[in-house]
Amino acid sequence: MIAVGYSDNKNLGMTLVELLVVVAILSILLTIAIPSYKSYAAKEKVTEAYLALEEYKIRTIKIAALYGAPSAAWPDYILYPDGDISGGGALGNNDKLLTKPLNYVNQISAYLVGTSVLLGARLITSGDITATNNYVYIAYMPNLVSGVNMGYQWVCGTSGTKTNNVASSLLPSNCSAALP
Repeated sequence: MIAVGYSDNKNLGMTLVELLVVVAILSILLTIAIPSYKSYAAKEKVTEAYLALEEYKIRTIKIAALYGAPSAAWPDYILYPDGDISGGGALGNNDKLLTKPLNYVNQISAYLVGTSVLLGARLITSGDITATNNYVYIAYMPNLVSGVNMGYQWVCGTSGTKTNNVASSLLPSNCSAALP
């Protein structure tokens, strides 16, 4: 005798409609997830670049203590190890390829722009970081209040004199200054 509601036909598969619903849900999730991940990965690279510049910020402050406000008389020691401040030329448009590149940064640059020092970190090109938009900048520049220099400060943002800035959407929210 067969029990009520029991059938010998066991349906173990999925219908075509059920399969299409699963595919549609996965497509929607991936449409949202992939761009979010790419943006996250690009922001991680920018963060590493800012961390790479920290060492050079310290060197810049040491040189400022020795030589005063940034000028053409500053040596290019910013790009050399702390112990090596015995030689080198004047600070101008100098680049230093890193002998041991970081995960995403392979070059540090220092530029004298007026009375400011602009430090840049070149990111390795990939994904949202293109060959024409691959630099992150910070500047050691005068803190002007009503035209009076109140000392120097570090700011981050996009450079007005350099055209290879990473997209401003990848910068941290506190990096919105207009740099030299």
